[in-house]
Amino acid sequence: MADGDGQLRTALSEGQETVTQEVDNFDPTTAGSLEELVACLRRVHIHAGKPSYRSLEDKTKHVSGILPGTQLKQVPLTRAVLNDVLLGRKFPGKAFLLTFVSTCGPKTAVTEFCS
Repeated sequence: MADGDGQLRTALSEGQETVTQEVDNFDPTTAGSLEELVACLRRVHIHAGKPSYRSLEDKTKHVSGILPGTQLKQVPLTRAVLNDVLLGRKFPGKAFLLTFVSTCGPKTAVTEFCS
């Protein structure tokens, strides 16, 4: 949905309340709870054009190498785990989180989050 200024916004349901958050603010390091982390990852996903879980799985199926600024190996993003993480059913590991952000986020995102 767009607000009056035309800025893309997303509504996230929390119980019976609806909280609207700006898509431009998607730094997972600022999340203080699982719900905030999930909201942040959803914003990253939306900012990337909301690619399908299948396309994210295909992009990362044969990933190898070290994530920039870390000693962690990239991991495949499976549809099942993507679904569980983006619905808040599963807490993502650091390698998953950084692979997701490097696949969906700005090109400098992983380096910024690791500094």
